[in-house]
Amino acid sequence: MLIADFSGPYKASGDALGRGFEDGLAATKTGALVNLIRRDDRGTAEALDALSDGASNDFRILAAVGPVERLGLPAFISNLDQGMVPAIVPLGPPEAIDKTRWIFAM
Repeated sequence: MLIADFSGPYKASGDALGRGFEDGLAATKTGALVNLIRRDDRGTAEALDALSDGASNDFRILAAVGPVERLGLPAFISNLDQGMVPAIVPLGPPEAIDKTRWIFAM
């Protein structure tokens, strides 16, 4: 599950993150085995909290990726940890580190 801002103040970063994961799945042919579910947190901590809480209780979720902003990050990680769902968190957008690559922590 990809939880990012697709309609709020961080929309550009959310779109870039989504495209990157879709390209990665297509390049490795993993897309045939794994479905990428997109959820829009609208750039708000409350939506991020609710979406990550829902993901932590869904047995079909293998991992959650997000958010593109730091607001609400502690609740995101805590919710997923309670449900034993791995959290993959971007450390920085491509513009800050490399023009084409995101860097993640798990």
